Amino acid sequence: MTEKSVFHVQERLIGGFIPQPMAERLALVTTFRGVTRAKIIRDYIKSYLKKARPDEEMIQAIAKKAFATWYSNQEVDFEVYREQIEGSLGRKKISEQHIQLILREVDQLHEETKTKRTSKISRR
Repeated sequence: MTEKSVFHVQERLIGGFIPQPMAERLALVTTFRGVTRAKIIRDYIKSYLKKARPDEEMIQAIAKKAFATWYSNQEVDFEVYREQIEGSLGRKKISEQHIQLILREVDQLHEETKTKRTSKISRR
């Protein structure tokens, strides 16, 4: 008897509330089709994610938005704000890998801004 190697994909529970009529219709459809609600939702999410922008583009956009928010106010030190960004993204369940990529983009924007300021001052 040979032992089969089984590959298990890590899964995460996601959820949200939907209106009662929608939940009832979903139950009817899944029963009619003979599939689970999880399969219907998983298939819909796969389709939705295929239409989403590339990860790199979303990471850059999130970083630009975060940096612009800090840059327009600068009420707190950049390092403090950076930690706030990291905490906020973590609470939104963004993966650690994506958080680090976003922070790297934010850091780059910060450095570019510092360089521009320095070059303007040195021209005077």
